Amino acid sequence: RDNDARKDFLQDFMSDAVSSMLSFKGDTGKLLEALGRGVAENRIMLYSAHPEEQTVIEETKLGHHIPGRPMPYMNVTVGNVAGNKIDYYLKRDISYHSGSCSRSVRRSTASIRLRNEVPDKNLPPYVVGSLGAPRAGILNRANAASVQFVLTQGATVQRVRVGNDDVPYFGGQLSGHPVTGTQVIVPANEERTVTVDFDEPTSAKGEALVPIQPLVDDPMVTVSVPACGK
Repeated sequence: RDNDARKDFLQDFMSDAVSSMLSFKGDTGKLLEALGRGVAENRIMLYSAHPEEQTVIEETKLGHHIPGRPMPYMNVTVGNVAGNKIDYYLKRDISYHSGSCSRSVRRSTASIRLRNEVPDKNLPPYVVGSLGAPRAGILNRANAASVQFVLTQGATVQRVRVGNDDVPYFGGQLSGHPVTGTQVIVPANEERTVTVDFDEPTSAKGEALVPIQPLVDDPMVTVSVPACGK
């Protein structure tokens, strides 16, 4: 019930873990194996405020650098609006489809299906409650998600849908890529699909790049994007 104490404990825990890792205490082989898995699953990221160091990091798998060159790109991420831990029970299906390369612009779609598989049992409020938005009327065991799509450079968003219904959406830019998304509430044991329809230039060459946000689940990912040139 003491959230400040919980945060203090997590900070102490992480401080001790990092100190032990840097001093090579314990089983070094298991440590390297765990770090290797974290890198492979995109769970470890590095950033340096020193430009010369950051340039090196960006060329490694630890950098998670958004490509600066035009290529088919789609990265969808899910944020938690309610400030709880219900994402442990979230399941995702992700898809990215594009038309042919016959014209200068092609219609594309990106979508994510979210399934809230929270169990029907007595879970504490910090897991299933609405701690981040207590006045928003979000029911316990509902997943209040902010869904964000980062798209191909030069793409233009046409519409954002939840199911078959058009919904309001936000827009912006990130490293030269258009960003859009919306918020959606997924009640317990239900699912919702968020889809973005957009036009993207076929001057974006090569194979599509679709990074996957590392959560608990192992999402089904479907990519059908013809490569336009090299």
